[in-house]
Amino acid sequence: MRPKMIVYFEVIMLSTLVLRAFKFMVEWEAWTRVAGVGFALAGVIFNIGLMAVLTLLISRRRSNIAMWASIVLFILGLPFFFISVLKGVFVASGLIPVLLVLGQGLAYRLLFTPTARAWMQSDSADAGQPSL
Repeated sequence: MRPKMIVYFEVIMLSTLVLRAFKFMVEWEAWTRVAGVGFALAGVIFNIGLMAVLTLLISRRRSNIAMWASIVLFILGLPFFFISVLKGVFVASGLIPVLLVLGQGLAYRLLFTPTARAWMQSDSADAGQPSL
C-alpha cells in the first residue's frame, strides 16, 4: 500500500496539471499568435502528457528515474519562472504560475519524507496491489 505522502504527491501533482491546463486555456490566444495552432496544441499536449506520465510512474511504479527527471525539469523551469515574474509576463494568467510552482515544490518535498523515501526504495512486490 502506498504511503499517504505518495498519495498526496500524486493528488497535488495531478491538481497542478489541471491548473496548468487552465493556464494554457487562459494564454491560448498568445500561444497561437506566437507558435500557431498546431504547434501550440502539440506543446500543450506534450507538456501536460509528459508531466502526467512522470507523476504516475513515480507514484504508481516507484520510478526513481522518473522522479529525478521530473525534479530536474522543475528546477530547469525555475529560472524562466523568475524571469517571467520580473518582466511581468503573467498578466493574463495572474497567480496561476505562482500556485503551480508552490504546488509542485510542495509535491516534490513530499517525495523526500522518510515514509516516501522508504517506499520508493523498497522492492515493488506490492506495487500492483490497488490502493488509494
